[in-house]
Amino acid sequence: MPFFLADIQKGRRCLLSRWLRQVIERKKQVLIQKLLLWGHEEKQEALMHYTIHELENEVLYLKERKQK
Repeated sequence: MPFFLADIQKGRRCLLSRWLRQVIERKKQVLIQKLLLWGHEEKQEALMHYTIHELENEVLYLKERKQK
């Protein structure tokens, strides 16, 4: 099943490539490892929200570059 990411700015869904899904998954794993090491629950949640937002922006940027 393909992975979909909501493109909130444009109000549509975009299909991600397999490579991009792998990049996102690796970054998520690194984030999880860092969060486990830090051990502060409030900071963990704030960092996770920030990082997810960063990943979404990176996906949108890469998609736009690919379309040009």
